[in-house]
Amino acid sequence: MRVKGARGAGALIMALALAGCGNNEIDHSIQTGTSDNSGPHDAGGSGFGSGTGDGTGTDATATTAQTTTSDSGSGGQGTTSDVLTLAISNNPDEALYSQGVMQAPVGSKVVVNYNNPSQEPHNWVLVQPGKEQAVAEAANATNGDPANIEGVIAWSAPIAGQSTTIEVPPLPEPGGYPYICTVPGHYEAGHKGALNVR
Repeated sequence: MRVKGARGAGALIMALALAGCGNNEIDHSIQTGTSDNSGPHDAGGSGFGSGTGDGTGTDATATTAQTTTSDSGSGGQGTTSDVLTLAISNNPDEALYSQGVMQAPVGSKVVVNYNNPSQEPHNWVLVQPGKEQAVAEAANATNGDPANIEGVIAWSAPIAGQSTTIEVPPLPEPGGYPYICTVPGHYEAGHKGALNVR
């Protein structure tokens, strides 16, 4: 897949992120692989190469940002790394995400911009594979607050009529990582999706 106007690693990251637009199923066909995508990651910097997801009428957007950091311990030499920014919205009329599947490269720094235009509270919670039911059940006891629940990787508190940013730590293993809404009853009603890491 070629991405016009973007170059190098940023184009590859963006192409991988946009390749998986579709339904909300976890990709279990991902093969184990290696990655040498190491080094410091930073959410700052100037953005380049953005595109909008296609497929099922989604509005998720992936953007890569290239950043340079200096480490005085290495003689002031700069290190370049990429940050993948994914944007996802909630359906304004029902408990569904606008994007059922998103993609990210193994080991990359990911920032998720989550927008809930609805006046009903919703959130975005990334969980360890196979833990989504347990996380949803545990969140029922906290009125949807996923803080300090085992199996949660990254999360936002429930929000209504606003946006938030969630930093996802680099995911070192390929696979399908579910994301769910932990507001009581929403996961059970199908408010979920998957971040497939390749």
